[in-house]
Amino acid sequence: MGFLDKYSFSDVEKDVVWNYCGGKPVCLAELVNRGRTEETAREMLGIRTGQIEGLIEDAKEFGYRISYGKEKIVLTDEDLLKGLERFGSGEYLRAGELPKPIKLGLIKANIRFLDPVKQIVKPQSQLNLLAIRAVLNGSQD
Repeated sequence: MGFLDKYSFSDVEKDVVWNYCGGKPVCLAELVNRGRTEETAREMLGIRTGQIEGLIEDAKEFGYRISYGKEKIVLTDEDLLKGLERFGSGEYLRAGELPKPIKLGLIKANIRFLDPVKQIVKPQSQLNLLAIRAVLNGSQD
């Protein structure tokens, strides 16, 4: 909030920022640079949602390939969705609750983050959490 105070964000603008970005610096900087409106935040959410949907679409058509040491792993769209579905209602899960290839794939795609101290996996940002939920809601239609 101190960062937002430095740029004279109003209380309403701070609420928008917190709801869409949490405290992720790159997201905060984006709103400072592009405009601090909810419309800008919704646009950023739309872009991130589209990126995640694109990743899933690509995985469906081509597979999502990652390397782990000497291993080459190919994830399907179903694998990626399985890794995202737990965030429909929760904000994190224990690191061991997902198969390692799925966990690694979502981390490599910068959708998820592994907190090695707490041994939890969570979205990279509040914006990612909202985008994951938008993808999941869209995939249920």
